[in-house]
Amino acid sequence: MSPAVRALRGATTVDVDETDHLFERVIALLEALFERNGITVEWQDFAHPVYPQLHGEFVPYLSALDLVLNCGDQSRAVLEGVSHLG
Repeated sequence: MSPAVRALRGATTVDVDETDHLFERVIALLEALFERNGITVEWQDFAHPVYPQLHGEFVPYLSALDLVLNCGDQSRAVLEGVSHLG
């Protein structure tokens, strides 16, 4: 077993940047490698919650601190998928 696979054993998530043009080939190779080493691959389809930010258009993938500083007490509602903030 390779050191890279050994390091991932027990991990539940691995971040992958889908903008890479080689994404599909890399993922296929990783899935095969993981399967051979007894690692189950589970895909997540993450839909980033959109919330009001202070300046300009919404910028996704910032820290939770951005959510809290922009939405305060309504941050939980954003995470729970409430469609409007009141």
